[in-house]
Amino acid sequence: MKGSHFLLPPLASALLLAVAAEAGCESGAPTFSQNTWVLSVGGSGEDEAVGLVALGPESLAVAGNTSSFGAGGGDAWIVGLDAHGKVLWERAVGGPSEDVVRAAAAAGDGIVLAGVTQSFGAGYEDAWVVRLDGTGAVAWQKT
Repeated sequence: MKGSHFLLPPLASALLLAVAAEAGCESGAPTFSQNTWVLSVGGSGEDEAVGLVALGPESLAVAGNTSSFGAGGGDAWIVGLDAHGKVLWERAVGGPSEDVVRAAAAAGDGIVLAGVTQSFGAGYEDAWVVRLDGTGAVAWQKT
């Protein structure tokens, strides 16, 4: 993948997440108190995490990129998790060429991803914004 992302070793091919106990927050972010866990998800390719998004007091989403899943060439990848580390849903978003997430943020009841795409737009590589609902379904995308 292009850019200055943290890439996991190819043999690991996983997102590694650790949530520490007592990580509660007053701002509506997940309160994961008393829950400590480690989760590994991914496939046979390179899979990376680039951001965490609080979806509510008991859930979060990990946004990143994958070459293991999706339409090909590398795609955006988002995984929804509950407070105990259980995968609630996961989605790959993109087209046949390389599509890369560089940032993720909460947006109302969903998520906005920002990055670059080679699959859509007017040229070789265009800015790409994708709006997802709270289950990771694409609401819209713009280049």
